[in-house]
Amino acid sequence: MGRKIFISYSHRQKDWVRDKLVACLRAGGTDVVIDDERMRVGGPVVGQMDTLQDGAEASLLVLTNEYLASEYCRHEMDRAVAKGAFLVVRRDDCSVPDALAGHLHADLRPGSDAGQWTKLLEACEADLGCGVVEWLEARDDARRYLQRGDSVNLVVSGRVRWRELVACLEREMPTMRRINQGRWGDGGPFRAGEGDSAGVRGYARRAGQAAGFRGVVGVPEAAQTGAGVFAI
Repeated sequence: MGRKIFISYSHRQKDWVRDKLVACLRAGGTDVVIDDERMRVGGPVVGQMDTLQDGAEASLLVLTNEYLASEYCRHEMDRAVAKGAFLVVRRDDCSVPDALAGHLHADLRPGSDAGQWTKLLEACEADLGCGVVEWLEARDDARRYLQRGDSVNLVVSGRVRWRELVACLEREMPTMRRINQGRWGDGGPFRAGEGDSAGVRGYARRAGQAAGFRGVVGVPEAAQTGAGVFAI
């Protein structure tokens, strides 16, 4: 298990934080603490946030112009600095506050070097078993197939965290289910919705071939394969 990390962010960044940052950290083994999963309706906002932040080993500050303009975010940042336990991610061209000057940060602005993700995961003691970009591409490919009603097989090698990828998809899609236990894998194919179908017709789209995911295979609704997660 990686470190216990509190995510401090502006809700203007919520989609990116949930879909990219939290997904990767959690899949890599980080114990993620984030407000919308832990806060109780009717309780004091600041008091609950302080309790969550104090219970984490460190705070991950997702810097944006909106973050620095938010009184709540500034409060969390000041508390993290006072504790001396924080990591910094820069998501846009905002100025880095003086309190954070001299501390290395992960530059995750659009178009930044993918190696910045690696540095962040290492700091959080998280490991996907492959590159973050490749893991996200494989997940997004699988998500797209499932959303249009296809079955999905993952073809993987090495120690890539494919089980966590499947768990990520299962949280997003409660109707997704595993079918047809595979001879080479322990997951079976997974598809959205109900009802099995027959046949072995299908097609494949290669993705992330050098990083543990040898392929993401989408099987149309009119077909069903005999195995799910292939480990090679």
